[in-house]
Amino acid sequence: MHIIGIIGGVASGKSAVAKRLAERGAAILDADGAAHDVLRETDVKRRLRERFGDGIFDPQGEVARHALAPIVFAPGEEGAAALADLERIVHPRIGERLQAQ
Repeated sequence: MHIIGIIGGVASGKSAVAKRLAERGAAILDADGAAHDVLRETDVKRRLRERFGDGIFDPQGEVARHALAPIVFAPGEEGAAALADLERIVHPRIGERLQAQ
């Protein structure tokens, strides 16, 4: 068995490559899709709200990634701490979803 990781920037063709591999019988683990799903979980949203406040949510109560990004990718120690907190909240749940795939 071979394990292949597909990485790249936005709109670089990662999904197209994954689709082609799936058409040829490859099993695909979609970490990005799992992350999107995790951000919709009630408990995760509660924990994110406790840590980052209401400003990272859209009017429908969903995580607004464009509002969260400047916080967790801010330069310096504050950004690094925010990113570490985000990862502590979401990474275990993403891992669980990938294990279930």
